[in-house]
Order: sequence, then structure tokens, then C-alpha cells
Amino acid sequence: MRNRSLVYGFGVSAGLFALWSFLLFHTDFLRSVDNQIYDIISHWKSPLWLYLNARISFLGDWKFILFLSVVLGIYLLCRGWRREALWPLVSVVLAMKITVMLKSYFVRIRPLALDPHTLWKNFAYPSGHSSESFVFYGMMIWILAKLFPHHSWAKKSKWGIALLVAAIGLSRIFLGVHWMSDVVGGFLLGASWVFLNLILTRKLSFFQKSHAQKV
Repeated sequence: MRNRSLVYGFGVSAGLFALWSFLLFHTDFLRSVDNQIYDIISHWKSPLWLYLNARISFLGDWKFILFLSVVLGIYLLCRGWRREALWPLVSVVLAMKITVMLKSYFVRIRPLALDPHTLWKNFAYPSGHSSESFVFYGMMIWILAKLFPHHSWAKKSKWGIALLVAAIGLSRIFLGVHWMSDVVGGFLLGASWVFLNLILTRKLSFFQKSHAQKV
């Protein structure tokens, strides 16, 4: 992907996030759709349904994402990619901080969780699970392509990773802990952060082809 494409990707995703946020808090349309989707999903409520979605949601939990970031960093360090080793962890932590700041700015109340044992103290918009999973797993697609450029499985894995991120976002809606618009906003925020990170990796010359023999 060329630098110009990355800049366009960042501009488009950041612009869409700003537009989505404006429409959400200055019009009634998205909030109306949110309520309709919540009403439909509330009829699907069952112990098995909630259990399955809770397990999927865990894959986007901030603690699990941090753990994976540390593991990935250790792997990169062991393979000799010293400059790149801290990148996943630093990027994910910054994404979490930005998401928390935006939650405090927008101050949107969450829906009533379909699982009565689920309690949340922070705000809804944007969804942290959605933004943070998009950032980490999105970076994973990029890293796999750089580390294993000649392996077909690395190229094909992007579809599975994309489905996983989508499933995590949907699980937040199915659990009733986020509105649909929270998840979309989280994805748009995560996408803009991924594009910005990829621009920086070009500037810092991360994962150059000359290093390919290290893996």
C-alpha cells in the first residue's frame, strides 16, 4: 500500500468518524435505529446466546488485547526486530487512552445490558472493544504480511482476522452493552488509528524487506 493511499485512508476514516459522531449527537436518525436494533436483539436473549457472545467479546477485552500485544512484542524482540517490538503495545495503549478520552467527551449512556450480571461504569461511545480490537488485529494483518511475505496462509489469514473483528463488534451489540452506533464509531476510530500507524511505520522504516531473513 502506497503512502498516498495510507494518507487517504486516514483522512477518509477520520472524516467518517467525525461525520458519524455529528449525526449521532445532532440528529435523531441513528439513535432511532439503535433503539430498533436493541428491541429486536432483546428477543434473542437466552443463557446460551449470552454465553457465546461473552466468549467472543472477551477476545476484544482490553486486558486480553494488552496481553496479546506483549506476547507479539516479545516474539518480535526474540526474532531480532528490536525497534518494532514495542510498536504493538504502544499503539494499543494509545488507542485505549484516546478511546477513554472520547468516551468522557461524548458522555453517552449505555443501553441496559441483556445480561443482568453485566455492570459498566464507563460511557458507551465509541466502543472500546471495537476500536481496540480493530487496532490490534488490524496491525496483525500488516505484521503477518511483512513477516511472512511469501506464505499464502499469511495473506489468507486477513479474512479470518477481519471476521473476528466484526464478530467482536457484533457481540457487543448482542450482549446489549453497546448501541450499534457505538460499535460503528469504534471501528471508524480504530481504522483511522491503524492508517496513522501504518504511515508512521513507513516513516520509521519498520519491517523493511532487507530484514525479511530474520523471520
